Amino acid sequence: MARQEKYFHPVKDLISADIKAKLVKSFFDYKNNLPNFENDTMVYDPKIIERYWEELGFKRSGLPYKEFEGYWKTSEEVRSHANPGDNFARFYQPDENYSWLDDDTEKVIKELSKFYGCNHIVFLYTNGNGVVLKKHTDPNNNSKITFPLYPDYDTYRNCNFYDSMDQKEPTYTVNYSKIRSPVLLNVDKIHALEDCKTDESLCIQFSYNAKYNESIKFLSNKGLLNTSD
Repeated sequence: MARQEKYFHPVKDLISADIKAKLVKSFFDYKNNLPNFENDTMVYDPKIIERYWEELGFKRSGLPYKEFEGYWKTSEEVRSHANPGDNFARFYQPDENYSWLDDDTEKVIKELSKFYGCNHIVFLYTNGNGVVLKKHTDPNNNSKITFPLYPDYDTYRNCNFYDSMDQKEPTYTVNYSKIRSPVLLNVDKIHALEDCKTDESLCIQFSYNAKYNESIKFLSNKGLLNTSD
């Protein structure tokens, strides 16, 4: 395996342009109709608390709702996720509820996720043209395929990989405008998203519980790795 391939590997894109357009429209229709965290009176609204219990990944991680509710009501740091500022990233997890997708699109996404063999589906929404995700690792998701949805490959945010937290220049960069395909990311490595020319961006991620090397082998056996130059 080439050194760069220890960080990321291009993957074949089986999501059609039509399905991508439907996902973008459905997501933004859904997002724009969510209740806003507007004032302190909403801090104790069970619908708001449950929303962020799911969106911030605590439900999927196994943290009981009542325990999260206690953190939410007593911790300004936890509640700050609801008002993250001008530049932020937020995950939306439709694994248990696809009600905002039409039946045909839901069927296609479920079939594709099974074909790619992933364990979870996540939509990553980023807002602002500054730093939205600083250097970090995702130890609970050892590998994931990122499919840019909006904007397209030409201007989607690059992902930088580093070998240390204090490193200034990236070791490798996932440049979607050059690669022009989804990419399997080794998110056990230190990585961060670059600034973006657009205010908003959206991708769908197929996440694996398996280690990155195991995911590489699995996708290779299914003929899903993009090996073209």
